[in-house]
Formats: sequence, C-alpha cells, structure tokens
Amino acid sequence: MPDAVDLLEEGRRFEGYGVLDRALERYSRAAEGSVDPALVCEALTHQSRIHRCRSEWEAAIDVARRAQQLASTAGLTQLVNEAVIAEANVLICLGQYQPAFALFEQVLATTDDARLRGVALQNIGSILALQGRLRAAERAFAESFGCFRRAGYGLGEATALNNQGRVALDMGNAALAEEVLEQARIAARAIDYAE
Repeated sequence: MPDAVDLLEEGRRFEGYGVLDRALERYSRAAEGSVDPALVCEALTHQSRIHRCRSEWEAAIDVARRAQQLASTAGLTQLVNEAVIAEANVLICLGQYQPAFALFEQVLATTDDARLRGVALQNIGSILALQGRLRAAERAFAESFGCFRRAGYGLGEATALNNQGRVALDMGNAALAEEVLEQARIAARAIDYAE
C-alpha cells in the first residue's frame, strides 16, 4: 500500500492529467493516512483546488479552512497562506471579490515568500481587472512578475506577463499588448507550458 507521500504525488500526477476523481481520492487517502501536519495540510489544500474545479464550493471552502486551522495549530505559516489562497480562489469563483481581496492582502501581510506573494498579487490584479481598475491591476501584475522572477517560478512569470498583456489590450494599447504577450509566449515555451 502506498504511503501518504506517494499518494500525494500520485494525486498531483492525476490532477496534472485532469483526472480529478482519482486525484481527489489520492489526496483524501494521503490526508487520512498521515500524522504529519504539513503533509495533511498540503493534501487538504490540494483537495480544495479539486473541489473548486468541480464547482463544489462548500467542500472547497471547508477543506481549505481545515488546512488553515491545522497549519496554524502546527505553526506552519507558509501552509496557512497556501490554504488561505485556496479559500480566496473559491471566493473569486463565487463572485465574492472583497472577502477574497482581504484574504490575499492577509497573505501579503504575513509572508516574505516571493512565490506566495506573487500568487496573492496575481489574484489581486485579477480582481482589480474584473472591477475595471486596470491601472491598479497592471501594477499588481507587474509586481507579481517581479516576485515570481525572484522565486524562479517560470509558470508564474508567464502567467503574469499574459495578464499584463491582457490588461494592456483592455486599456487600448495594442502595441504594448503584442510585445508583452510575445514575452509571455516565450516564457511559457521556456518551461514547456503549452496552455
């Protein structure tokens, strides 16, 4: 029988291939089969993402909050922030932008981790763009790009560039949009990210 670490890795593989039922089953077994709070928190946070992808909003929020509580009790600040981001992403899907925005700001206030800061800023930029606050969104996307660059997180860099290009297009600057979107394409190709 695979151990919790193997189950977590299998879950990631299934999720990467879009086989969400099997991914969720592996993440659930990993959480149930481990006494390591960090591993359990990670498995719960992954479960939240799967539930969100399946539009199972209550379940997604429930497991994200469980992960936050466990991580907080265990003093695992980075995992608290990962679970807070998972909850906030569900809130965005539900159109609850202000509570989501507050959670992303909470992450910014509690971590120096460049990747987590980039994720929070990327989502803040998305909320601002949805609200039509394009200049503020542009600043958030640019700042997130810098965070991802410092973290060496190529997928984040490509995503930030893509979002910066989309905002430039929304602002009517087609020349800048074309330039930035080409940079996004190059960044995505560098990490073999086809989407």
